[in-house]
Amino acid sequence: AIQRFFRVHAGFLTAEDPEALTGALQSTEQELLHKLAEREAAAAADDPLERLLQDHGVRGIAWRAAQLPTDQHRDKVAEWLDMLLESVKRPES
Repeated sequence: AIQRFFRVHAGFLTAEDPEALTGALQSTEQELLHKLAEREAAAAADDPLERLLQDHGVRGIAWRAAQLPTDQHRDKVAEWLDMLLESVKRPES
């Protein structure tokens, strides 16, 4: 099953060549990342908030804000994110 998933021959994963394994893993990783990007793009097209989160990297900003040294710094970023997110109107369900 593992060989089918990575599309390699039967003895491949027991080979001693780490570069060959790395190549197989990288191509699979790229394929999975591409599928994820397509799925996220489709979701973002329907939802303005999701589009904003992707376009402005809001999730990454929030994660980095959590790493800031003081509450004052984190609060400042949280205020900015709140203003940004309040500007988005969600679609009527």
